[in-house]
Amino acid sequence: TQNSYNTKNIKLYNLMDGEEILINYPNSDSPNGYLIFEKDGLNLFRPYFNESNLEISGIIEWNPNKRDEISSEMVQQSENVKRLVKIKYNGEIIWDEETATNPGIRYFQIVISL
Repeated sequence: TQNSYNTKNIKLYNLMDGEEILINYPNSDSPNGYLIFEKDGLNLFRPYFNESNLEISGIIEWNPNKRDEISSEMVQQSENVKRLVKIKYNGEIIWDEETATNPGIRYFQIVISL
């Protein structure tokens, strides 16, 4: 589609101790670490970063010339449940459970110019 991203170019990297690790889940429904789906007329992008820690950082490489950093903070709500409480995008807090008008809906909009 004209003026859109080629999904074959999108790559996700986990940032762990300053090292970028390409996400590759070959036996999953999202082998490249993300899912794109449509809801309410919008294309939604759901990344799957390594969630073994309560603080997660990663890189979304939209194409070889455009990269963004995303990080999140979670709390251990119970033994098997983590709850997302904060999202940063390129170093800026863009969603915070404490101040959000939509605390139950953990998403934000990215407008990317091509």
